[in-house]
Amino acid sequence: MKQAYFSIFLGFSLIFSIQAKPLPPFHLKDGDRVAFLGDTLIERMQEFNHLELRLTTAWPKRNIVFRNLGWSGDTPRGISRAGLSLLQAGREPADEGWKQLQKQIELVKPTVVFLGYGMASSFEGKPEEFRVEMQVLMNAIRKQMSKVRFVILSPLRHEAPTNAEHNRQLAAHTTQLGRLADEKDIQFIDLFQLPAAKRPSITQNGIHAHDAGYRQIAAEICRQLKVPTHPRLATAQAEALREIIRRKNKLFFDRSRPQNMAYIFGFRKHEQGNNAVEIP
Repeated sequence: MKQAYFSIFLGFSLIFSIQAKPLPPFHLKDGDRVAFLGDTLIERMQEFNHLELRLTTAWPKRNIVFRNLGWSGDTPRGISRAGLSLLQAGREPADEGWKQLQKQIELVKPTVVFLGYGMASSFEGKPEEFRVEMQVLMNAIRKQMSKVRFVILSPLRHEAPTNAEHNRQLAAHTTQLGRLADEKDIQFIDLFQLPAAKRPSITQNGIHAHDAGYRQIAAEICRQLKVPTHPRLATAQAEALREIIRRKNKLFFDRSRPQNMAYIFGFRKHEQGNNAVEIP
């Protein structure tokens, strides 16, 4: 019996030692290019911008570029990005979304990447495959930018109306992300464990965060990363800066995801006559 207790204690000690492994302090350096990459959790950040505001004001004298490459419903395979193809709809190769994802990474050339996948992938119900896909994506990014630093974000919990089965899948995907981060010595932010009983709902429909929710998510990410908080973060001046960030993100969105790639850059460009010129 004592041997059994000792084995259990040793097992917990080993788990704790792995989870408690210290990582270098997170900070953004002068000249960093930060990419936010993921599914709806990330895409909607470019509208609410609480995380980007906190990161911008944490090191206000440093020149840091932020680019949002999130795409609703996306997985690490880039499945939602096939529409960026210059080919005719329905004739894209099966891996066209993946190819377009690589092109977007090449466009941004990030030195820091916040990865926010898991919600869309959870509906596929294959957490182990999801972990492999995440590893493949990170390897592909490192192939382009060898010294890139990663921060992995877990998906949110499915709030009311609570979906127990979906939360089991989300928990399994979160576990896989945590293990991947441990193996690679990467910062991991567990948003699934946000204590729902101690706060108002952070989502508008159970899975997609609203403005106040993103404010709490940003605060939690920065708390876990130990990002310094600017003393005037809650002022009208900071809110004005957040609006400027929103406008900047809209300009990049229109450049990186025009409404009709085929007419602007693709096989129907010739139909535009005098309008068939590069965007200014």
